[in-house]
Amino acid sequence: MKTIINVIRFSLRTWYILTFFIIMLIVNRGEHILASIIITLLIGGLAYFFTNKTKATQTNQAHGLTRKEMRYISSNLTEARKKIIKLQKVAYRNKTIPCLKGKDSSIKITKQIYGIVNQDPKRFFTTEAFFFSHLDSMVELVSRYDFLVSQPFKDEKMTNTLVETEKMILEMDTVIRDDLFALLNKDVETLDYEVEVARHAVKNKQNSK
Repeated sequence: MKTIINVIRFSLRTWYILTFFIIMLIVNRGEHILASIIITLLIGGLAYFFTNKTKATQTNQAHGLTRKEMRYISSNLTEARKKIIKLQKVAYRNKTIPCLKGKDSSIKITKQIYGIVNQDPKRFFTTEAFFFSHLDSMVELVSRYDFLVSQPFKDEKMTNTLVETEKMILEMDTVIRDDLFALLNKDVETLDYEVEVARHAVKNKQNSK
C-alpha cells in the first residue's frame, strides 16, 4: 500500500513538472528553451525538497519525536544494522558458538530488537544500552573469539582465554535477551490491561443474565 502511494505521489509530481514545462514553452513560444528547462528543474527541485520535508515532519510527529531525535535514532539504527551483519557473518563462518545457532540465537534476538525499534523509533530510548554497549560487546567478543579459535596452534593461555570468552559470550547472550524483554515489557503491561478489561466485560455480561 505504501509503495502504491509513493508511486502516485511521484507520478503527480512528474505530471506537475511536465505541465509547468509545457506552459513555459507556450508562454515563450519556443524561445529561451534553456531558461525554461532551468526554471522547471528549479521548481521541481524545490517541490521535491518541500514534499520530502513535509513527509519527514509528518513521520516524526506520528512517532512523537523531533527531527533531531529521529536523525539521532536513524543514525544509531544504521550502525546497529552493520554490527548485526558482522555478527551474522562470523556466525556463518564459525560453528563453535552455540548461542549464535538455532531458532532462538543471539542474532535473531538482535534482529528482533532492531526490527521493533525500526518500526517504533520512540522505543529506542527504552533500550539504549543495547545499541551503545551490549551489541558492541557481543560483536567484539565474537570477532576476537573467531580470530583466535581459527589459529592452528594454541598454548595453554590462549585455550583458557577462549574458554573464558565462551562463558562471557553466553553471559552477553543473557543480557541481550533481557534487553528484548525490557523492550517488550510495555506490550506485556498493555496486554495485561486489555485482558483485565475483557475479563471485567465478560463478568458483567454473565452477572446481567
